[in-house]
Amino acid sequence: MPWDDLSSEINETFSGYEGFLDRAAHAADGDFSVFRDPTTEAAKAEAAARRSRLLHLRTATGACTRCGGNREIPGFKRCSSCRFLSLLFARGVCGRRKELGLCRSCGADSGGLRRCLKCKASHAARSRKHYAAQPKEDIAAFARQRRAARKAAGLCTSCGAEPAVESGDGARCLAARRKRRKALASSSAGLVG
Repeated sequence: MPWDDLSSEINETFSGYEGFLDRAAHAADGDFSVFRDPTTEAAKAEAAARRSRLLHLRTATGACTRCGGNREIPGFKRCSSCRFLSLLFARGVCGRRKELGLCRSCGADSGGLRRCLKCKASHAARSRKHYAAQPKEDIAAFARQRRAARKAAGLCTSCGAEPAVESGDGARCLAARRKRRKALASSSAGLVG
């Protein structure tokens, strides 16, 4: 388990949450039966409505949206304890799915990609909806600031994950860009005739 070395710290921090760590460990191992949903459609709809009401109530009162406790840091929806447990759970599940070559969002076969086609489409739709609501000037200004900060730090201006090699790009991004340009040039050359 990814949290075996942290078990004493977790048990000390979450002494009032008996059983949660065990449920998280089972889920990280792929046993999701401990989080079973109601079976009938009416029960599912009622449970969803109850969760929605509870979420709105906790958000309005400034409580942690997961446990209802006090949020220590403003700007977060969850308290530090719930954020920590969610991180451990996500690392365990996503790490396992990554090792198996599955979609990290739903666990379906993704052909070795990070997300399956269904999850990729829904993620793209959410991103389009999010960016459509943002003023275009804000997005462009943010992109310029991010690019300038990466350039000043000597990092790749595209991904920010590796040192810049040539024209502000890292080796991986530069190779990918050249590959795309070569493929575009060869497809364009076939059209001109």
